Amino acid sequence: MTHPDRLRPHEVLGLKAVRAACSELDTAVEHVRTFAALMHDRRGQDLLDWVEQVHDSHLPSLQQFARGLLHDQDAVVVGLSSTWSSGQVEGQVT
Repeated sequence: MTHPDRLRPHEVLGLKAVRAACSELDTAVEHVRTFAALMHDRRGQDLLDWVEQVHDSHLPSLQQFARGLLHDQDAVVVGLSSTWSSGQVEGQVT
């Protein structure tokens, strides 16, 4: 869950070993990191490309998540592109 640049050296080595041992996990890590970059860089216009890449993988749970995003595609694209956030409000409500 941590940004790759914030991992400690022993964590980098451990993650590298786990990813090398499990190709599905390695693929999942790449997809999740790409999605995180879409959110961080506000690249909602790249959502469909990401969904297509996930669709081509053999990761059913991630494929289900990606398909779910398409149910309200316009809102998701805007949400991934907008600088506005309701995080503070949601934090107060919770």
